[in-house]
Amino acid sequence: MEFSYILIPAFYIAVMIAGMWFSHKGMAWYRTLTVPPFMPQPWVFGVAWAILYILMIISALLWWHSSQSWCETTTIAGLYLINAFINVHWSYLFFYRHMIGWSIIANVALEASIVALMYMLWPVNPTAALLLVPYFTWILYALFMNVLIWWKN
Repeated sequence: MEFSYILIPAFYIAVMIAGMWFSHKGMAWYRTLTVPPFMPQPWVFGVAWAILYILMIISALLWWHSSQSWCETTTIAGLYLINAFINVHWSYLFFYRHMIGWSIIANVALEASIVALMYMLWPVNPTAALLLVPYFTWILYALFMNVLIWWKN
């Protein structure tokens, strides 16, 4: 079995755990916020993120097993790492530090990193790029909700 089938899922599990840790630490504060009436129930977030992480893992594995140049490999690997960092950083800013405004900026950066990843992945493996569309859509929705929470609080 190739090492990537262990390393890539382990990496995303670590990212997920880090984000969950920051989110959990801020739940008491989050419950005090005024949120839009159409905010999903808490269980929806867990299901959505589980699906998104599975899609990210599959995307990364498809990319890794596609033939590409060293330059493409390092660029795309860097984008996956940047994306993961921003993903966790958003949870840190929003839930742990309660910095709603700064988390909006992180959310925009997260969207930009997803777009960059999809753009770079497309010529290498279009399926890997398309698997990130739900992630992009969810983060766009999260950005909208983030702005509304900032506005109301």
